[in-house]
Amino acid sequence: MAIMKLGNPATGEDFFGRTQELGDLWRYLESDHIRFPGVRRLGKTSILRRLEGEAADRGLLAKWLDVSNINSAKEFVALLDREFPENAIKRFLSDKAQQVGGWFKRIRKIDATLPDAVGGVGFGIEFGTDAVPEWQKAANTLHSRLHDQPLLILLDEFPVMLKKLIQRDRQEAEQILSWLRIWRQSSGSCRFVFTGSIGLLTHLSRQPEGLTLDELSSRLSKREPDPDRCAQRLQELLVRLTDEGYTSTPDGNRRVQFLSFPLRDWWNRNHV
Repeated sequence: MAIMKLGNPATGEDFFGRTQELGDLWRYLESDHIRFPGVRRLGKTSILRRLEGEAADRGLLAKWLDVSNINSAKEFVALLDREFPENAIKRFLSDKAQQVGGWFKRIRKIDATLPDAVGGVGFGIEFGTDAVPEWQKAANTLHSRLHDQPLLILLDEFPVMLKKLIQRDRQEAEQILSWLRIWRQSSGSCRFVFTGSIGLLTHLSRQPEGLTLDELSSRLSKREPDPDRCAQRLQELLVRLTDEGYTSTPDGNRRVQFLSFPLRDWWNRNHV
């Protein structure tokens, strides 16, 4: 009997299924960057790691980066710069020349069908009369170096990083978002995938009496407006959380709770 690891990201033989989702993601990446938030424990990190593993055969040098510990724009820019050194890019271009050629061919074909307004966006952020921060100078240099390289930058727990930046310096958080937005809007071969948790377990941990299915569905619908897909995702989530011992099955009042208050308190201490 095969044993499936729970709790940690599924990699190698432990990762199975998700064929349609992976196919959709690769198809979307040919034309754009991707943002896909979701509730905890649904396997977002596992999907990112699988994208990272498949990327080279599709012509992309990929890195999965957990940015939850990043506390400033300077740290974020330095991380990207460090993880994609010039010598590694050159070596990849040499070793995977055929695959890289295929990637450029696919995205150029997509670019040709898009409106002219999509590409050619100028790069830079207006800072008024204030001096340009050092991190911004490094950020502009980084963009010039990476934006037209065949790279896949997989940013895990991006909302966690953004929340820290907002709490520390809201203006800097807005500036880094502007920098990323301009990068996303400009033409180039580099692609970002942004993901992060929306935390239904966090909502549950704040309610000692638990939440009804309708209340959980209401929270999930903020990220998934389609009612049928929302209901399907909620069902998948509850099955997994119940199997892993986090939550109870819905009771007669359609209410879901943590299985025990020590577990709820542990979740609050470590994740809220």
